[in-house]
Amino acid sequence: YISNYMSKHPFQLESVLPLLLQAQEEYQKYGSKAIDKGAAYAKAKTLLQKLLNKSGLCEISDQQAVAGVMGYNSHVTSHKFDFVYPWKIIQHHRHQYEADTEDLEILTNLEINPNSKKALSINSLDRYKNRGKRLDHYSVWSYTCYIGYQKLAKKSKTNTNLGRRPNPTFSFKMNSKPAKCFEQIMKSLPTVPRLGGEKPPAYPGDQPNNDQSNSKMRAWTNEAKTFVEFYALLLLPFDSNCNLMEPYDNILPWNDTTSWDNFWELFNGIENSTDTYDRYLWFPFHNT
Repeated sequence: YISNYMSKHPFQLESVLPLLLQAQEEYQKYGSKAIDKGAAYAKAKTLLQKLLNKSGLCEISDQQAVAGVMGYNSHVTSHKFDFVYPWKIIQHHRHQYEADTEDLEILTNLEINPNSKKALSINSLDRYKNRGKRLDHYSVWSYTCYIGYQKLAKKSKTNTNLGRRPNPTFSFKMNSKPAKCFEQIMKSLPTVPRLGGEKPPAYPGDQPNNDQSNSKMRAWTNEAKTFVEFYALLLLPFDSNCNLMEPYDNILPWNDTTSWDNFWELFNGIENSTDTYDRYLWFPFHNT
């Protein structure tokens, strides 16, 4: 954006005059609804506002102009992106154990059930929690990368062996909301997850010694709990109740005595591992 912004051409006087003329013509045609429209300065103020609004429409770079003429989108990237909402997942997880935790909804889509014709509210967490047995080992991160969804298609009797082999599809958990309208499909091109919401929590520091005051210990514990919840629920698979699946269930739900050590035992172990899955876990943890 910065390079495009810096490469914009400055307005010359002859470029501004047509916009000023158009603003004058619109003022004569539509007038002003401002409270102070009878004041001496009101017309000049209105014209300047119209002029500024119109000149803003011309703030495009050469690259954007060429892309628009050729029919491309306003932005061009080498990858596709999907949003992930770790903080919302943490809220759903805590809601299982803390009654006073507000259970906020993740960005929701309204879909129409093709059979009942009723509207269904479905969000990304609904899809993940109901992904089914074949995708149980996928974390939210890997699920976002590799698994998409599409509306249920009517089965065709035509020959489907021609051309490119279709991507594998997976049914949602039976009787779940997503299963009524959608099926899961392996993406042709993995997408890059984008973390929605607030920035990731900072490392809380090493665990304090037992001789620290209770207030300092409690403050560190709260920060450590949030840190572990954020990365564990993002990078490790969990079930429909937002509980981590085996063998990671010794990390969450949070335990003041064991969760911190169990978390670092796992991630310190994969830092220098040559196993492909371990490296897949380490890179997003190291880079977020």
